[in-house]
Amino acid sequence: MSLAGAYAYGYLALALAQQDDEERGWLNDTDPLDVILLGAVFPAKFRGAGEFSNALTAWLEVLRGTHHWASIQRFIAEAVAVSRELGLPVDDPTVLLRLAARIEKAGLDQPRLPAALLPNRALADARFGHGPPPDLELPTPSAKAQREAHRLLSEFDLGPTYENTCAEELATGLSLFINAGLPVCDESSLLLMALYSALAASDDEDLDLLGEQSTDWALGLREDSPLLPVADILLSATPLNLDPLTTVSHLFMLPAFTQSVRSEDRDWHGGPGTLFIKVAFELGHSHVETRRREVFRLGPLAAAEMRSFQRKREEHLGRPPAPDDLLFADNGPLDLAAADRARTALLESAGIHPAWIYASSQNDGLLPRSSGDFLRPRDREDWEKSIDEYIRQHPDEEIDHELEAWKLRSMLGMMTVRTATEDHEYGIQVTALLDSTSPSGEDSLQTIYDFLGRIGPALADAIEEEPHLAVHSATLAADWSGPCLARRVLDSAKNLPTGDSIDDPAATFILAVAFLHGQKQ
Repeated sequence: MSLAGAYAYGYLALALAQQDDEERGWLNDTDPLDVILLGAVFPAKFRGAGEFSNALTAWLEVLRGTHHWASIQRFIAEAVAVSRELGLPVDDPTVLLRLAARIEKAGLDQPRLPAALLPNRALADARFGHGPPPDLELPTPSAKAQREAHRLLSEFDLGPTYENTCAEELATGLSLFINAGLPVCDESSLLLMALYSALAASDDEDLDLLGEQSTDWALGLREDSPLLPVADILLSATPLNLDPLTTVSHLFMLPAFTQSVRSEDRDWHGGPGTLFIKVAFELGHSHVETRRREVFRLGPLAAAEMRSFQRKREEHLGRPPAPDDLLFADNGPLDLAAADRARTALLESAGIHPAWIYASSQNDGLLPRSSGDFLRPRDREDWEKSIDEYIRQHPDEEIDHELEAWKLRSMLGMMTVRTATEDHEYGIQVTALLDSTSPSGEDSLQTIYDFLGRIGPALADAIEEEPHLAVHSATLAADWSGPCLARRVLDSAKNLPTGDSIDDPAATFILAVAFLHGQKQ
């Protein structure tokens, strides 16, 4: 069976599922990747959303280690492309139908998956289908383990000794259940649900499904997860008639229970429509829209900018931001008009053409990316429509869009340098990016390259007038990255290019930060 064949069978399985109320319910959010799994097991069915999710995760891991992973990559790319071309979510029925014809033309009817890689054989021994081993051996609790278990179940607070550990997470979950009036000291089945609630449950988790979801999560842990022994004991507690105190005493004998929990073990996908975005981002796609949500992948520079904003916000509030804090305002609703005025003033200060400022204002702050394109076709359409409106109102004005894009990149580059003068942690992160990534490898870095190339001659003049600027820059480089970069900064200060190209972006960035910092003094 090829991927194209699996997709065709999966599409048939979806159609048949519409006649089954129970199956139709959990298949409502099916995305293209899910359709392949449905077809790969057809005519067999899954018992529910949790088993389906665990099977897809495990099967993709199997395929990842084979040359067939290239076909998965191509399939994801075709699905994203069809979604963008049609301007519809990737799981929209029209996209799913159009994709059926598209993937065969893309050559995904070859190669065929060998029988050993089809789910029924590849996942025959998977843990999520069988659960804990029938001969599970429970560690004998020590006196200390029994004392700690009694403390956890009576106080639900283990103190700093167990901070950020699995044990603390269980205590947190149990305290939530106690506040809800649940008998956590009498029902061992609640222990697994409490740990799942603290580690992996979503904010909108259906409480009626908590037992089923927590079991599926525990069964779906990866084979290399340190939490497997913990999950096995919690899954076996009720079948073995273990009371909560005995169960937790056994847990305290496991090293993983008193260690921190990996992020991979918190990241669980409980049903269809959840893995496509993760795999697409992993493969380099930056934008995926589904019927439930639209997600953009932050590049490393944008991620650094977000962390910088969070640090400033925390400093302003005097505490970490709370979930219900407004993102940009201290109190009351965000003044959108004021935000628009501030954005307009910033663009005007950079000399951006009024047509671009008008288009941005008309489209909620929309601007082209540094490459000049847009993430979504409809964004380009909205932008061009607004530009046309401005031209009709100002027929005598001319617009050089390449020049405006250059101005925008320069402005954004200047903002990056300015932020680094105020937030050294941000400066360290940007320096590391410039030292390890080419502009073609990270589109957003092109704004910094353009800006550094533009100010190279000005930096050379400034260093000639104030030689101590090079020394100050080298000191900053040593603090941010070490002596190697400090030496490179001194070398760059002597040989700054007079054109737009730069030989050492990281060293030139440090020089620009030091120069701008001196201008602000």
